[in-house]
Amino acid sequence: LQPDIEGIPILQSDQGRVIIEFQGYEDKFIRYRLATEVLWSCLQEEYTGTVWSAIIFTDQKYQAVALPVEAFPSKANCRWKGCWQEVVLTNYTEAELLAIDPKLVVLAPFTVAKDTDKTVLLEKGADWQAQVKQVFPASQQPKILNILGLLVLDRFAKLTYQEVRTM
Repeated sequence: LQPDIEGIPILQSDQGRVIIEFQGYEDKFIRYRLATEVLWSCLQEEYTGTVWSAIIFTDQKYQAVALPVEAFPSKANCRWKGCWQEVVLTNYTEAELLAIDPKLVVLAPFTVAKDTDKTVLLEKGADWQAQVKQVFPASQQPKILNILGLLVLDRFAKLTYQEVRTM
């Protein structure tokens, strides 16, 4: 099972695996998909260690539509609730996001209201580009700026492709 766009491979840390699902549209079964992805990954590789997983929602409305995982009857030893973290990017300010890790600047467009004035957005875009150049190695900057540009285009439909390129 593959997510629609696999931008982040399965990561490994000293504390176990990390699986992140980035959710930018309505999908009522996203929690089921994440649970399936975690279990399938462990099964395929016969992995029995700890798995840390998260859903990063780009907007509150995408979290609101997601169904809770209730495939099994409630039992005292059933552990489906609280199995993963959920983050809603629109609940953060840009400063809060950057305080977590300056490299999260790539997700900064989600901290700005969709109806923000175009002039303000263009200024913010220039700031984000400068931050990318400060926190990422030169070899990664073109890819990071492309991702940032795609997220800006997706979030702010009023901006043209050329405006984002100029930004």
